[in-house]
Parts: sequence; structure tokens; C-alpha cells
Amino acid sequence: MKYTLLVGIEYKSFRMKSANVTISVNDRFIDCFSLDKDYGEIGNVLPNMNSKWFDELNKSHWLDPKNDPSVRGQRTWRTLKLPKYIRVYQIDEEHLGGLLNIKVENGNSDYTNGFMKHSSLIKIPLIALFPSHMSDNNGEKLLKNIIRLHIAYHANELNNEQIEKKRNRDKLIKHNWPIVDSFFVKRESEVHEKSKDNSIHSIIGGSFTAEIPIEKKHKVFFLRSPGYNAKGFFLPNNRSMVIASYKPLLNIYNEDQRSNSTKD
Repeated sequence: MKYTLLVGIEYKSFRMKSANVTISVNDRFIDCFSLDKDYGEIGNVLPNMNSKWFDELNKSHWLDPKNDPSVRGQRTWRTLKLPKYIRVYQIDEEHLGGLLNIKVENGNSDYTNGFMKHSSLIKIPLIALFPSHMSDNNGEKLLKNIIRLHIAYHANELNNEQIEKKRNRDKLIKHNWPIVDSFFVKRESEVHEKSKDNSIHSIIGGSFTAEIPIEKKHKVFFLRSPGYNAKGFFLPNNRSMVIASYKPLLNIYNEDQRSNSTKD
């Protein structure tokens, strides 16, 4: 079985110099590319959302900003944005496991004599992994699974909170799917910055490697955010729904499927 990996990046260059990015999975090389210009973000994603499966499941009102399905601490439709630069990969299941590594070589700064005022900056606000067949038929299985997980979690929310409190795990945040909310930033040198867990919404300067464990649950591989509780129900939110319903992404999935069919 094949899996689809998404990596979305925002980049602000300093003195128009490039940053190099290398992606690997379980120590297996996937891709290497350069960011040679600025890449920003896309706002107001709702006009490009495919509503077909929302309508079929009687959840079309979820696409109304006034009836936002997001949960506590999550971004609303009004503030949700996507990076303009998104890479999409197809990976065989047999190669999954270990770590997803996103290595960024970004030495572009005005660092002199122990001081640095300016640097090229990068953000990786979109990282997702899911079985490729779920994107068939305009993301039907992917979105339906996301909606069902969302409904199932909230139907059992009170019970879940009571169980977690008894187990002293009430401070753990429920894990999203198929996206991650954070990753570990590993620095080659910790002279200026320390290695640490990092939100996907944080802006990062300098060179680093983003590390994300690839684990398996219910016979499906997923990316595990550090510090998030992957036990019990996953808790998808509106960013997960965008992965499954955003028309430009659905077009890419469809192109990948046609390409794979041609190769076979």
C-alpha cells in the first residue's frame, strides 16, 4: 500500500539567498530541493473546499464560518491558512517507520562577532501522512474518516475527560490526524539555539532537522507529534478537513493516481 506525504513550507529569504531542504523517511532519501525565493501563505481556504462529502454526511454547515467545527485551541476557518509551497510524495508502506526527517540547511544571516540581527526564516505549517487510497474519489474516504473521528470523540468527550483525569493524563493534548501539530527541532550546533519541540506555526531561523516519529495504530501509519496523547480517539480539526477537501490538493492527488496507473 502507498502513503501520501505532504510537506508545506513558508520561507522568507535574507539577501535573496537559498535554503536547501532534504527529506528522508526511515533513513531513506525522498527528495532534496532549494528554496530560492520567498514563499508565503494562502488565506480564506473556504472558497476552494469541495463540499460534496460534507453534504452527503449532512455536515455542510461545518463549512459555514459561523458554525466553525474547530475545537478549543485550534484555528478557526477565518484564521486558517495554508502555505503556498507544498510538496506531495508517494511512499511505499514497506519504507515507513523510524523518523521523518526534514533537514534544512539555512546559514543565511548577518552573524558576526556573536551577534545576529537578520536571518532567512522558515516555517513548516503543514506535514501530513495518510494512505493514498483514501484520497480516491476526491478524498471521499479521507474526509469521511476525519468527520467520523471528530464525531466519535465529541460523543465520548465527557467520558474521555474523566478517564484521562483518573489516569493523571488530563494535561496531555489529544493527537490530531493525519497532520502533526509539532515536531522536534534538532540543531547540529546548540551555540545559538537549543534543540527542542517546536510548534508547526513557529518561525525558525538557521539550520536544523525537523524530526517526527512514524508509528502505527489500527494498522495505519501516522506521524506522531511530540507531547501529544495518541491513545484513544484521534481528534481531527478543520486543518485535517482541508487536507481532505482542498480542491488544489485533490487535483494533485488525482494526478498522482493517474501517474501511478500509467506506470503500472
